[in-house]
Amino acid sequence: MAVKNILIPILVLIFLVGAGIAEALIVNNIFEDFIAETDKLIELAKNEELTQEKFDAYDSMWYDVREKCEFFLPHSDVYELNLRVSETKGYVENKDFESCLVQLEVVKRLAMYVRHLAEPKLRHIL
Repeated sequence: MAVKNILIPILVLIFLVGAGIAEALIVNNIFEDFIAETDKLIELAKNEELTQEKFDAYDSMWYDVREKCEFFLPHSDVYELNLRVSETKGYVENKDFESCLVQLEVVKRLAMYVRHLAEPKLRHIL
């Protein structure tokens, strides 16, 4: 009986730690590609070469990222990123490259922040 009393909490702890590590890896992988693609769009906006077609592909990528990460992340973080990507779409349509650049920089910073928060560090838990 004493072995069961010790074994069950240990198994639960192992499961929770494993789930936390899996979450961190999944979120990191999801956002790594998204941040890299955001960097590409930032360069295109700087050179005033960002087209509607290129942004539509990025927007589609964001939709996939959003669907995958909503399970793991606070909805307020995902919502803020979604707003910024949506605002950027309007700027692309109007060829307002300066505003595109500002919004894409914010999207990049938010994505980096969200990815950082998913790291299993004690200060993020407490």
